[in-house]
Amino acid sequence: MKASGQSAPSPNRPGRSWRVPPALTNDPGDVLEGAGVLRDFGGAPVALVLWQAAREVMLWSQSSVRADLFSPSAHGKRLAVLREANVPEDVAPLLRALSETVLGEPASAEAPYVAVLCRQVCDWAMEAGAGETALWYAQAAAMAFPAHARTALLTGTTALRVGKLDRAESWLLRAVGVARKRDLNAYGQAYIALARISEQRGDRARARDRWLLAIRAGRRGAIMDVRGKALHGLMRLSLDEGDLTEAARFARLARKFIGCADHPDRLTLAADFAAVLVRSGASGRARALLRDLLPRAAAEPGIRMYLVALQALALAQEEERSGALADVWTAAWGLAGENEGTDLAVRTFLTLAAAARKCGNFASSRRAEEAARRSIRTGLDRWLVERYAAEQAGPMGTGHGA
Repeated sequence: MKASGQSAPSPNRPGRSWRVPPALTNDPGDVLEGAGVLRDFGGAPVALVLWQAAREVMLWSQSSVRADLFSPSAHGKRLAVLREANVPEDVAPLLRALSETVLGEPASAEAPYVAVLCRQVCDWAMEAGAGETALWYAQAAAMAFPAHARTALLTGTTALRVGKLDRAESWLLRAVGVARKRDLNAYGQAYIALARISEQRGDRARARDRWLLAIRAGRRGAIMDVRGKALHGLMRLSLDEGDLTEAARFARLARKFIGCADHPDRLTLAADFAAVLVRSGASGRARALLRDLLPRAAAEPGIRMYLVALQALALAQEEERSGALADVWTAAWGLAGENEGTDLAVRTFLTLAAAARKCGNFASSRRAEEAARRSIRTGLDRWLVERYAAEQAGPMGTGHGA
């Protein structure tokens, strides 16, 4: 199986069809579709059961005649396997329900119910750290219910979380096609995720275009979350490019939509705004904000290390020469070393490099720069490292960091 494609009726032109793009269901070079499920569980019996159950949903989804798709004994055999395979209790009832529905009553099984069961297995797998299994079941859900934009969106965002950018982009574009004029929230959220893919690839122009499309969708649908996330994305682009005036403007706009205390992106937005303050030279305001943010980041080690690095840069800009700067820099370095593979690792190391350079400690600066280069994972990381190097090679050597 290479791709899944459907045509959905255009909402504004009845009788005509809007072509929904096909989506990738495997990676180039895969010998067996869904082989990642087997890797997730080390070849344990539960892995084969999980692989088979989703594969059966996909076969069921693609069949026009379902009554005789599986043998009459298939459901009973699956229940016996589930009893013997030591399946975790959190997911066993879902697999039993899938078996009863797809294997036991394939002709009368309803697509929305099958998709819900697959989405629940996806959630369980993601919480269990089995990202390939989560993606396998998200795809099964999307194939079972192809006219549902949010299921395609889930598949795209799941693929993005496990680092499969091509598959993620294909499912997100599918979500856009299915959601067009029907579900502006899914439409906008899909463009937000697509912008993040472009950003990770280092394609900043396309990322900007996609953030703007998300903002338009959020405006049309009066969806605060979509507008806030998209404005935050534009803020980060401006910050990275050194346009601090635009970054501050986008930050003010974004806070109107995601400024509430319980919004999941509030801390990240505040951290990026602290970076704007530091790079603008408002180190006093930045330090006050950072003091407020650090306790709230106790459970977010990736964000916390970045905040402590920004604190070090703010102290360096104030020409702090007491032991406080050394202590903060060392604390940030230790946190960064523990979280080297996280999204903010490159930004953290470059910020520490800038802080060390600012106070004339070029040995520590070079050490942090080398750590940033070792931590490159995405096109965005590479762009940040190259931009920092270009700034330091310039006639003035700005030393601002990421």
